[in-house]
Amino acid sequence: MRNPLRHAAAALLVLNACATARIGRTLVAPDLKQTVVDLRSRFAATHGATDATNRAVVTLLENQRNQAVTRGFTIVQDEPESVRGTNRGPTPTDFFVAAVGFCENVIFVRNAALLDLSIDSLETSVAGKWDLKGLFAIEGRDPSFKSITVETRVTTSDATAKVVEVAADRQRPAGRALNRSDSPFAPQAANLKERCREEDGRPERIRKLSGPGSRSAMRAA
Repeated sequence: MRNPLRHAAAALLVLNACATARIGRTLVAPDLKQTVVDLRSRFAATHGATDATNRAVVTLLENQRNQAVTRGFTIVQDEPESVRGTNRGPTPTDFFVAAVGFCENVIFVRNAALLDLSIDSLETSVAGKWDLKGLFAIEGRDPSFKSITVETRVTTSDATAKVVEVAADRQRPAGRALNRSDSPFAPQAANLKERCREEDGRPERIRKLSGPGSRSAMRAA
């Protein structure tokens, strides 16, 4: 059996930041900005690296169902009934794409707070495509992800240009694993600004970047 996460490679990564003007309640608390400023200042004042380690202990419960404990939180993973699972939780690859979406939203919100961007709604959709034959190396198939598509939609009363500024200045651990500087996915600010000029004022496709992937780009995830 081959692990699609360990051997993952992206062939396509598309990111869209979609803004729709609407006046409403912002989902970002006013005092979050100071929290993010203080956090950044604390890290900047620390000499050298500020490495963080995420840990999880995963215990087999039954057949293909597992329980993970991380930072005191307990989550359950399972497989669908179609592969003799009990369907009591998401699959590992479900958790993987969800983690990318979580990371996208958290970092977007922090940057939105720093740049005073109001958020009425924020939704990130993540879709990963891979060949199930790769699990057993059938026909020499690779279990790597063939594509990862990330689309973020934002509803705000602020200008489109401000949304693009927030979207262009994101450092998200999960996303960067797919989008490392040594990968063809590395965003180019000039390309992003050019597309913004072309499509400014439209409610969709403010940000769209794509390129061929590499095994190393996804393996770090």
